[in-house]
Amino acid sequence: VVGNLSFTLQRPVEEVASSGEGLAFIVFAQGLAQMSSGRWSQVFAVLFFLTLFLLGLDTTFAVVETLQTYINDWIISRNPSARISARGNAARLVCIVCLLLLAGMPYVTRGGYYLLEIADHFIVTYCLTIGVLFEYIMIGHVYTAEQMLEDVRSATGVQLPKYCEMHLKYVAPSVLVWVILLLLSSEMTGTSLHGYPTWAVMFFGVLPAIAALSVAAGPSVQFRIRHLLWGRIYPKLSQWTPEGLAAVRQRARRGGFKDFQDV
Repeated sequence: VVGNLSFTLQRPVEEVASSGEGLAFIVFAQGLAQMSSGRWSQVFAVLFFLTLFLLGLDTTFAVVETLQTYINDWIISRNPSARISARGNAARLVCIVCLLLLAGMPYVTRGGYYLLEIADHFIVTYCLTIGVLFEYIMIGHVYTAEQMLEDVRSATGVQLPKYCEMHLKYVAPSVLVWVILLLLSSEMTGTSLHGYPTWAVMFFGVLPAIAALSVAAGPSVQFRIRHLLWGRIYPKLSQWTPEGLAAVRQRARRGGFKDFQDV
């Protein structure tokens, strides 16, 4: 489609092609309109945009169901005896849909295309890349790569080579950190968002990206704190039982503290 449009307009492909939502809603729309004469171009256009609509609808189902599952799991974790009723599920579903509707309203205004371009730039460029980095850190260093390899061996019977552990811990995170640094460098020197208002970039790009990354990093930090508390601190504190204190008193008496009393 892009090549045909470049040939028809007698312009280089670099000037015709674009990425992101511009490719789907502008370049492909122009290309489909010039594919043939008569009603066939309209038929192809309807089929193309119907496909986009169904893809968006499918993604919306996945997002809404994921959010609803998170909320239900949170309710059960706070109150294990709670029951998830059909009426409560429906009420939470309506609230989620209304909030998502309000969040999407700015993108259907006259300037919505530019706001969508800002959001798409930060979400695709940073959220996905940094999110994958968080996954590697959590698997390699929080859950530990050794435990992951052991899980694979116990589940499949296949013993993965030792370099897989190095890959999970160091190789893949290092590559991703290098990619993120390159992205930040190109962000400072490039002009991809040049001319956009600063408030729009911050409100529709930077803040949503920070919020998404904070949510992604939360489980990793929480898991590490729990591992430190219950894996290291609590076992040491649990040694201070009456039997443990009796042993301390005995060692103190043997060391010359004859008047050592109960602590």
